[in-house]
Amino acid sequence: MDSRVQLDSLSLEELQKVRNQILGDTQSIEQLYLTLKSGKDRLTHAKESLRSLVSQKVDAPDAYTQKDTLLPLTSSLYAYGRIPDIRKVTVDVGAKYFIQMAPERALKYYQGRIDALQQELQKVSQALQRKSKDAQLVDRVMAMKAGGNTQPSE
Repeated sequence: MDSRVQLDSLSLEELQKVRNQILGDTQSIEQLYLTLKSGKDRLTHAKESLRSLVSQKVDAPDAYTQKDTLLPLTSSLYAYGRIPDIRKVTVDVGAKYFIQMAPERALKYYQGRIDALQQELQKVSQALQRKSKDAQLVDRVMAMKAGGNTQPSE
């Protein structure tokens, strides 16, 4: 645990408070994990959609123009649309900023963001594992104290 408290010196009530704090921290970390995972999934979907659009190119003079597609109006409502030119795409880079770039550059941008989120997901996962171990330790000490044994096994 971060504060390095000697758990065996705490009362059952204090241990319960520590346990509740750990569980609260765990819930916050789990929510962060889900948020990061959702962001990574959205970026992966955007990257794959862009890759699909770019792969539709054919060796023709109009290969980069007039691509028919479905445009999402909501998560479950689409309208037919036409992309006038796929040599440039507009990418949401966050904070309501959009940048127009070549599809190849956009693919690299998305991959960089996906990689960064994957690293953060690994860090958050490790934090979750640490919190889980902390909770298990507190539970063991509480069980020993409730059973009348004051000597921790670790």
